[in-house]
Amino acid sequence: GDVGTDIPPSVSNLDLLGELPRADLLELFRAASIYVAPALYEPFGLTTLEAAAGGCALVLADIPSLRELWDSAAVFVDPRDPSAVRDALAGLIADAATRRDFQRRAALRARRYSLSKMIEAYQGTYISLMKTSAPLEPEPSLSQLEAQA
Repeated sequence: GDVGTDIPPSVSNLDLLGELPRADLLELFRAASIYVAPALYEPFGLTTLEAAAGGCALVLADIPSLRELWDSAAVFVDPRDPSAVRDALAGLIADAATRRDFQRRAALRARRYSLSKMIEAYQGTYISLMKTSAPLEPEPSLSQLEAQA
């Protein structure tokens, strides 16, 4: 069915935006104060990174991958406990100083994961591998193998 047609009355103030162009999504992150991701599984979380870089305080599921990346830069909640998510959001909404502190922490942490730093790390890895690896012998072609037989 159509997105948004089955919204229960208790969440009727929810706006489902559907798919957005990346520029629009980034603008929404810059306008928002808080980003919440109560995911049960998330290997990295590109939208979390973009929200943090956009200045959002983060409320994230307390799962190993997100804890590893965002520890001390986010509020962590049990993703299976809606009241924990609600309470974390209410706390950040009510306490502007804490919200600003988590916005600052998230933005600083997001700088660790910039595209330029990723490229630099990959280049360093490849350069290191080229310096320490012996030249590889090319694999023999099928015709070379047949000639040897």
